[in-house]
Amino acid sequence: MSEPKNELYLVVPELVEQPTWGGAYIAQFKGIDGDPLLCDQRLGQSYELSGTSRLMPVSSCNTLLDRAGYERTITLPKLYHVQGVASTDRIAELSMADLIAREGERFLGRMVYERYGAVMPLLIKFTQALGNSFQLHVKEEAEEEDGWLAKPESWYFLEPGLVTLGIRPGADVEEYHRVCEAIEELMQELSDQIRSGAVSLEAGRERATAAVQELDPWQFVNRFPVQSGTVIDPSAGGIHHSWEEDSEICPLGNIVYEVQLDRPDERSTMRSFDKGKIRDDGTIRAVQVTDYFTHLDSSPAANDLSILVREPERVPSSTGQADLLFATRQYACRRIRLSAADSMHRDETADSFHHLFVSQGEVEVSCNGIAYVLGQGQAVIIPANFGVYFLGAVAGCEAEVLETRVE
Repeated sequence: MSEPKNELYLVVPELVEQPTWGGAYIAQFKGIDGDPLLCDQRLGQSYELSGTSRLMPVSSCNTLLDRAGYERTITLPKLYHVQGVASTDRIAELSMADLIAREGERFLGRMVYERYGAVMPLLIKFTQALGNSFQLHVKEEAEEEDGWLAKPESWYFLEPGLVTLGIRPGADVEEYHRVCEAIEELMQELSDQIRSGAVSLEAGRERATAAVQELDPWQFVNRFPVQSGTVIDPSAGGIHHSWEEDSEICPLGNIVYEVQLDRPDERSTMRSFDKGKIRDDGTIRAVQVTDYFTHLDSSPAANDLSILVREPERVPSSTGQADLLFATRQYACRRIRLSAADSMHRDETADSFHHLFVSQGEVEVSCNGIAYVLGQGQAVIIPANFGVYFLGAVAGCEAEVLETRVE
């Protein structure tokens, strides 16, 4: 059998509507906000990589678009799917599962394939969030003790945000536990009353808000603003964290690029407090207060903000500017800054595929004699067997790429 030709794959992101906490940022960032399909949608997340991603071989994109610039530069189309909205499959579009089944180790990389098997192990989400729940993930060493799976995750803030992270020094954890149980008991009671018609939705929400303000779970945790470019790495697990909302500190909500292991939320995320939210139908999100406090590590070492919050670290690079955002035992992400005045940035795949997301400007990905141009908010996967490729800013602009790989 002949060796398959090297191929790049454009990721067709899945856009997820979140009516209660989404917004217009993601569509505007990607330059697709003019689509009538999106005009009334509040997008909360865009899945930039997952085990269910749809992909487009870039070599097949010629049939879908006009050439731009010089003849050998191909501008990739802005493709996307909206979760829950039926759409016709596009020319040459294929699923991540089918591609991995066909290419296996050549696509994922030897190390990735041996460790995780024939699956995409990473989940990358581009998020606009308001008021996310208090939550944690079990530590790797405690995985499966009571059915929970570890889910290392790391965040990179593209805009200023407001976070809750770690237990406040000197906090009474037993009292914190009692407060969360009291709120959950009240929320269940209010949900039952609203659904039975005994209490109106408006009155139920007012009572929930008043109770949450009085019990004040935030008194037990660290809550602080972060600047754009901040990295938070709660990948070790056992740490309390959530995203907050504040119209002055972060009017857009929390704009976060998340990298994590792709684990089912219902088996990996424990919640102690959902901010007193009640859905329009009177239901509430399930929380797992007992399991949360069973696995919560309140030791000072596990809640040290100097470890959890960090600045990007400059790493050696022959061309361009490269910063290591985070590196865990599962994945690593670098920020590569490009200028039209710089020479092309050289990179090379080996034991893992590379996922490239354009977080600023326009970027040329050069390989096999062709320069593919990606716009802001677009992503491609470069298979592990690909080898050398080059990155450069399109003339006249500054650009930034987030490059993720399995470690």
